[in-house]
Amino acid sequence: MRRKLLTSLLASVCLLAIFGFAQSKPSESSLYAAAVAFLALLIAVFASPKSIAPDALGFIAGPVNKRMVWCLALAWSTLVAAGAIRVAGASPDAVVALWLTGACGLLVTAAAIDRDSASSLVGEPWSPATIAALVCVVTLAGFLRFWELDQVPRRVHGDEAVVLYAALGLFERDTLDWFAALHHHTYTTMNVFYVLIGSGTELLGVNLYAGRFPNALQGVLSVGFLFIGMRRLVGPLAAFCGATMLAAAHTHLAFSRITPGYIQPAFLVSTTFMIGSRVWIRPSFLNSAVLGLFLTFGAQLYKASLAVLPLFLAAWCGLLLSSSATRRRLGLAVVTIVVTTVCSFAPFAHGAWESRAELTQRTHDISAFAPGPLRQLKEGYDTESDIEVAAHRLLAAVTAFYRGHDGQNQYGTSRPMLDVWTAALIMPGVILALRHWRSYFTVTSITVTLGYLIAAVAIHNDTGYNRSTGALPLAAAFAGVGLAQLAMTVFGGLSLRRGLAAVLCLPFLAMAVDENLQDYFRRTPTTLLPIDLESEAGWMATHYAPRGYDVHIISWPPHDGMRIQTHGHGVSFSPHWKSQEYVRTVEPTPPAVFLVAPHDEAGIAALRERFPELEWRRDTVLVRACLDPRPENHCADKSPPYWRLDAPQLFDRWLPPGSRGPS
Repeated sequence: MRRKLLTSLLASVCLLAIFGFAQSKPSESSLYAAAVAFLALLIAVFASPKSIAPDALGFIAGPVNKRMVWCLALAWSTLVAAGAIRVAGASPDAVVALWLTGACGLLVTAAAIDRDSASSLVGEPWSPATIAALVCVVTLAGFLRFWELDQVPRRVHGDEAVVLYAALGLFERDTLDWFAALHHHTYTTMNVFYVLIGSGTELLGVNLYAGRFPNALQGVLSVGFLFIGMRRLVGPLAAFCGATMLAAAHTHLAFSRITPGYIQPAFLVSTTFMIGSRVWIRPSFLNSAVLGLFLTFGAQLYKASLAVLPLFLAAWCGLLLSSSATRRRLGLAVVTIVVTTVCSFAPFAHGAWESRAELTQRTHDISAFAPGPLRQLKEGYDTESDIEVAAHRLLAAVTAFYRGHDGQNQYGTSRPMLDVWTAALIMPGVILALRHWRSYFTVTSITVTLGYLIAAVAIHNDTGYNRSTGALPLAAAFAGVGLAQLAMTVFGGLSLRRGLAAVLCLPFLAMAVDENLQDYFRRTPTTLLPIDLESEAGWMATHYAPRGYDVHIISWPPHDGMRIQTHGHGVSFSPHWKSQEYVRTVEPTPPAVFLVAPHDEAGIAALRERFPELEWRRDTVLVRACLDPRPENHCADKSPPYWRLDAPQLFDRWLPPGSRGPS
C-alpha cells in the first residue's frame, strides 16, 4: 500500500513537471526535463505496472503438410523468377503478372498452412469503448487533414506540381513498368512512388485537392494503424493517447496536406508497426508473409522510406538476440519475413540497380559529409574536426523533437519537430518502456525512431523535416505510453483507475492538440498568410478566370505551383522572365486582368504604355491591372475575395490575423 501511495505521488509530481516543461522558457526547460526524467526513473524502479508487451498467444507450430511447404518454396521461387525474366528483357506486363502470381500464391499457401496449424487463433475482441476511441481519433485526424485541403496551406510549393505532373506523365505511357525508376532530375524515384502520388488525380481529375488527397489519406491511415498496433501491445488508453498526439502533430499534419509524398515514411512505419505487432502476438506464416511483402512495397516509395526496411529488420534481429525463448518462438517467423522480403524485392532490385546513379545523386548532394556541405558545417560549428561535426549532427538528431527548426522550405516552420507536450511525454514513455526492453514495442520504437532521426538529420547538411516523418509515429507512441502509464499510476490503488486515468489524460491531450494547431496554423506563416507572390498570383487567377476574365500572369513564366493552381482555367503566362516583351505581344480579350509583381517595374511600365486605359489596384502582395468595360466591373473591387477561408469563428484562436482573406 505504501508503495502504491509513493508511486502515485511520484506520478502526480511528474505530470506537474511535464506541465512546467511545456510552460517554461527555453532557459528553464532543461531543469524541468531533468526532473521529468528523474521522476519517471523512480516510478520505473518502484512501481510494478502491467507489462508493456502481453504474452504471445500463438506460435508457428503444429503439423505442417510437406506439400504446403513445397508450395511456399514455389511461390518464393516465382517471385525470384520475376526478377530473373526482367533481367532477361521480358516485357513489364509479363514481369508484373509473374510477380503477382508469386505474391498471391505465397499468401494463399501461408493462409492454408496456418489453417491447419496451431497459429490460426481468434483475435482478441474489441470493446465498444475501444471502438469509440478509434473512431474519435480517426475522425480528428481526418478533419484536420481534409478540411479546406485545396486551400490550406496557402503557399503552393513548387514540389507539389513538379512531382504531380511527373506522375501524370507516367500514367500517360502506353506501358507502365512498376519495377523501374522515373528519371526526373533530383526527383528520380521508383515508379510505385509516382503511381501513389498520381492516384488522386486519376480518380478525381487534375486539381490541387486531388493532388493532395492521397497524402491526406495516408496521414489518416497512419494514425489509425498506429492505434491498432498500440492497442495490441500496450492497451487502448495508451493507444488513444499516442494516436491522438500523432493526429494533431503539426509536422505530420503539414506533410499530410501537400502533394510530394513526404508523409509516406510515416504511413509505412505505422503500417509496418501494426502488421509487426500481429506477428509478435501471433507469429503465423500469413502474418509474416504480409509483413515481408509490405516491406518490399514500402522501400519503393519516397527515398526516405527505404530506411523502413533495414530498421525494422534490425529490430527483429535484435528481438531474436534478446533471449532464447524469443528465438524459439519467433525464429521461423523472422526467417519467413526475411525470405519473403528478399525474394519479392528481386525485380525492384534490378530496376533500382539500373538507375542507381540517379537514385543516389540527391543523397550525395545533401550529405553532411560531402566536401562542400562538410566545409560549411565546419565553418558553422567553428571546428576543423570531422568527429566534432558528426557529434553536432548527432546531437541535432536526438534533440530534434525539442529544439531546432525545419531547414527545408516545403514546410519551413521555425518550431521543433514536435510540440512541447508530446516532446515532454516522450521522456517518461521511453523510461517506462525500457522496463520491458525485450518487448517488440520497446525494441522497434527505439530502433525506428532513433534510426530515422539519425538517417534524416545527422547525415544530412540540414534538418529537413520532410525526410524525418518516419520518426513521428513511434515517438508519439512513446508519448502515449508515458501519459497513460503516469495517469494509471496516479490512480493505482483505486478500482475505477482506468476511467479516472482516461479523464486525467484528456486535458493533456487537449493542450497538445491546441499547441499543434497553434504551431501549424498560427506560427507558420506559409500556412495561411499571403507571403508567397507566385501562390497569390495563382489564387487571384483562379478567382477571375471562372468569372469570364482573360487572365494574364505577367511577371512569371509558368511557375510549378501556379501550374496546378490554374490547371484547366485557361490562364496565360509569360513564356520567359522578360515581362515587358510579353506585354508588347499579348492581345487580351476584354474583360481582362493582368497580374503583376510589385517589384516588376518593367512589366508595370510596359502595361501603362500599351494600355493607358487600364484600372490599377494594389492588394496585399500583388498589383492587378484591369480592362473591363462591363458595368458590373468586378475588377474594380478594392479587395476581391480571391482567397477565402471557410472556417468557423471558433477557429480564430488558431488563425493568424488576415488569414481569412486579403487585408
